[in-house]
Amino acid sequence: MTNSGDYGVLSDEVNTDAWQHVAVVLTASSRTIYLDDKVYTESGTYTAYDFSTGNLHLGWDRAAGNRSFKGLIDEVRVWNLARTEQEILDHRLTQFEGNETGLIGYWNFDDRAVTATDLSPSGKHGTINGGTYVLNTLFNDMEYRRSSTAKRTAFVNTN
Repeated sequence: MTNSGDYGVLSDEVNTDAWQHVAVVLTASSRTIYLDDKVYTESGTYTAYDFSTGNLHLGWDRAAGNRSFKGLIDEVRVWNLARTEQEILDHRLTQFEGNETGLIGYWNFDDRAVTATDLSPSGKHGTINGGTYVLNTLFNDMEYRRSSTAKRTAFVNTN
């Protein structure tokens, strides 16, 4: 992680051919980035970002307009409480309802709307600039096709 006046930048290389789970936890005394199974923590004194006073930009650097994220973004969540490492790991593949305690922003992009629909009680809908929807199949029901070596049952255990 580097301290360049932002909320954290990873210097490690990221696999660009697969989905990555990224979570960021900001507290007054630390900032932590979770990238799949790796944890990067930096101690210090940090001012929490006040989401009520400005815009939250995803995939765009407002200081350098030509520097934008080139990839796919899905399931963006903002909480007003610091999630623990275990909570993050336990719920990284969970589809939320939007009314969970502490959830103040939830954009799952499943509605394919022109705007980024916030499913949380905050209702902070956003503008999508230059994005294109790609259907996500992670949470689709599993379809049984046929097997000659197993009974005709199938299930997915997410635990």
